Amino acid sequence: MDVMLVLEAFMLLSGLTKEEAETWLPLCHWAVSSLFGRLQKSVDLVANQRLLCYTAGAMAFYKYTLRTAAKDGTTSFSAGDIKVNENPQNAVAVAKELYEDAVESAKHLFIVDDFWFVEVVSYDKEAGH
Repeated sequence: MDVMLVLEAFMLLSGLTKEEAETWLPLCHWAVSSLFGRLQKSVDLVANQRLLCYTAGAMAFYKYTLRTAAKDGTTSFSAGDIKVNENPQNAVAVAKELYEDAVESAKHLFIVDDFWFVEVVSYDKEAGH
């Protein structure tokens, strides 16, 4: 997977310039590694390169958005009668939706996990059940 294509997807989603986005290149490398660990062994990486790079870019963007939301908090500014409030949680929700949509479009390339968590059953030792 070409990490520079992942960076391009990250730039597209984040709106950052190349210079600004390069600060987050380690996050793009992390996203590539994370996706590689989930891929089926039979996946043709060349044929699916664009899809995988976009998915990794969306993953990096989601993590970037979480990081900036945690750091920045709510921001607001006023200009005359106009007041703008920006809640980073809205940005996080949008970034998560973009990431989940990208994963959904590439899910046929990932290892299927047969484990399903259904419920927790507790045992009451005193009651015998």
